[in-house]
Amino acid sequence: MLNFHQHVEGEQSMDGLTEFPYELRESITLYEVINASFNHLTYIPEEIPLRIPHLTKLVLSYNKIDSLPDTFLLFFHLRELDLDHNQLTTIPKPLTQLLTLEKLDLSHNAINEVPSDIENMQSLTRLNLSHNKLNSVAVQSLAMCPLKVLLLHNNQLSKPPQHVCNEGQSISFYNCHLGKASLVCLGSLKTVHSVQMFTG
Repeated sequence: MLNFHQHVEGEQSMDGLTEFPYELRESITLYEVINASFNHLTYIPEEIPLRIPHLTKLVLSYNKIDSLPDTFLLFFHLRELDLDHNQLTTIPKPLTQLLTLEKLDLSHNAINEVPSDIENMQSLTRLNLSHNKLNSVAVQSLAMCPLKVLLLHNNQLSKPPQHVCNEGQSISFYNCHLGKASLVCLGSLKTVHSVQMFTG
């Protein structure tokens, strides 16, 4: 594991990194886990996925990242990604092409839409999109993922998800309080058959 996270009393350190270390950009490494949280990173160099081919977990929480390079999809073994507390306004397309990704945390960004191609994420079981700017949810696309936990609270949802039917089992949306634009979605089965709304 490589750890260059900076954390000082709950805040980003003034001495945090502004770019990935030279050794990660210029040579191939065998790291499987990297923690680069609580820094000042604004971008991911396009060569990074080629330099860390065995990466399974990447923690980029509490940075200033607003986009991802197209080469990000080359993280062929990535299973867990934390991008919470950044500056993303969309779910970057390369993320939806990570076929091995199981856990994705995009909370505390400024994301306003869930793209339909999220349905391509056939290994995704945990997705956190809470504390964003979503006003609707692509339920039918999410239903194609094997989600077990989906968190969507503290958004700006004005159009709650309606009933969808596909082959499989069920997933339920709990705590739908539209006045507070709050929605928490939890499920436990591999395939979604229907979405049920519970208020209260």
